[in-house]
Amino acid sequence: ERETANSGVNTLLTDRISGLQNDVSDAARTVEEFKTKDNILNSTDGGTLQSQLDQLTSQLIAAQSDADQAKDRYNQALAAGSTPAGLAKLADILTSTSAVKLRDDYNQRATEL
Repeated sequence: ERETANSGVNTLLTDRISGLQNDVSDAARTVEEFKTKDNILNSTDGGTLQSQLDQLTSQLIAAQSDADQAKDRYNQALAAGSTPAGLAKLADILTSTSAVKLRDDYNQRATEL
């Protein structure tokens, strides 16, 4: 009797799961048809918005890195003081590749505005 009950429950569950899997497949197909009809792109497909977001994120990370470097150089300049040795150190800071790059980036963005 117990085996019969278990077998019956297993059959019912298997049938129900099969029906639900079919429903999910039908719903997924309907969604894909809707996306195709209305020209909607997936974010994983590299749609326009996603690629713009990726570019902006990359630019933000680069800008944050540049700002951190500039802040470090500024703090070094403050620490250098106004002694001859400090001014020589300040000159090194101002002619560093980071400072030159920041000036170039600033000038380029200023001309773009």
